[in-house]
Amino acid sequence: MSFCSKCGQKLQEGSAFCQNCGEAITKDSGFNKPFNPTVINGGVKDEQKDIQENKVLAILAYLGILVLVPIFAGKDSKFAKFHANQGLVNIIMCIAYYVAVGIFNVLLSIFSPELALLMIFLLNLAG
Repeated sequence: MSFCSKCGQKLQEGSAFCQNCGEAITKDSGFNKPFNPTVINGGVKDEQKDIQENKVLAILAYLGILVLVPIFAGKDSKFAKFHANQGLVNIIMCIAYYVAVGIFNVLLSIFSPELALLMIFLLNLAG
């Protein structure tokens, strides 16, 4: 079963054009590809509008504790939610990294305080 990549209409086998919208059908145009529902009724335009309106929230998602702004302000935006999730994972991993580095440095300082100072500097530089 094939669908038009522009409007989503079911296509007849061997047709050169979509009967609904007139889109030319080629092997590269989606004749044999599954239908993408975001293309129907201006879905792509709505998605682009969502991206344009929520760029600032996407940027804030990667700036530490400011990840909370897109989590609460971008509840209705798929774009903002995606970047808020990415930012949240990022901050959780950073916190886990620094906790592990802290534990490592405390244990290392017991055996060699000089080496612990060097490792604090190097691991914080890496972080």
